[in-house]
Amino acid sequence: MRNAIIISDKEEKLAVLVLVMQQTNNYQCRDLRSGHHKKQREFDQPSKIQRPSIKMTSFLLRQSKSIAGAVRSSYRPSAPAARMASAFLCRGQASPLFLGSRSGVFSCHRPFSTSTEILSEILAKELQEEIDEQRDTMPEDLKELKSTIEQDWKIVDDGALTRLVRSIGGSKVVLTFHCQDTVEGLEEQYIDEVDEEPAVPFRFEILVSKAGNTLVLNCISNAGVTTVDGAAMTSDSIESLQSDGLNKNQYQGPEFSELSEELQNAFQEYVFESIGVNDDVGAFVSMYADYKEQVEYIGFLKSAVKVL
Repeated sequence: MRNAIIISDKEEKLAVLVLVMQQTNNYQCRDLRSGHHKKQREFDQPSKIQRPSIKMTSFLLRQSKSIAGAVRSSYRPSAPAARMASAFLCRGQASPLFLGSRSGVFSCHRPFSTSTEILSEILAKELQEEIDEQRDTMPEDLKELKSTIEQDWKIVDDGALTRLVRSIGGSKVVLTFHCQDTVEGLEEQYIDEVDEEPAVPFRFEILVSKAGNTLVLNCISNAGVTTVDGAAMTSDSIESLQSDGLNKNQYQGPEFSELSEELQNAFQEYVFESIGVNDDVGAFVSMYADYKEQVEYIGFLKSAVKVL
């Protein structure tokens, strides 16, 4: 009969009940009295079953009371077995009485306090290393470059976001970048610094708004060189674009790489000359984003240590 269990010993029935609840097919039961392994019993159930079938559940419910009463009256663990189970539990481990071929309901884990202490120690160590290396201190060359940029742009920090704002004629220009918005696969080595780490390319966005229309330019700063990567037009305001981005039901702009080389170069010259995103601004985006990422990372470590 499907799902039928034929067991002669009452104590084995209790072991079977425990192991069935672990939802595995093949079990290696341990004799509760002698500690010897018994032969594996195959249960006629699907190999990937997630819980006992309705028939099996009904059977277990009918048998549970009689099994529990029989075991209580006939089984008393020996002193060595009790000490062994107690020692395992005190060490945060599973007793051998409840270890099957797979981890299940009765498998134990490291105590919460111990894992918390380990994580807290590692976080504190990492935080101290970052502080010792002064990675949250702005480098002198970045300070000088920032002062140069501030002559033409207003720099606004907003958490991990940084905005550069300026007005040109009747147009408002906002350049925005996130300290983690990196581009994979475009790293370049500085030519004059053999031992320098590869520069990390960053994406940034330029919004140029005038007379109710906004030009959206997607750009990449790679080793201080700015490249236009996309262009789109919208009637949305700068504030709306900053909070929600370009609406998906609007035209997202042409595939920039498929535009004529002449048109691509014209956009490039416009960004460089008319908007003022020159080499200094491109270098500032890369350097400041890298610095801000370090600052945010240290802030993350400090907050995590406080939580623990």
